[in-house]
Amino acid sequence: IERSVNPSEVVIKRRFVNI
Repeated sequence: IERSVNPSEVVIKRRFVNI
């Protein structure tokens, strides 16, 4: 996970990877 300014981006990225 790259450095994100908003935690929402991390959740979205994690959801995308989970999908």
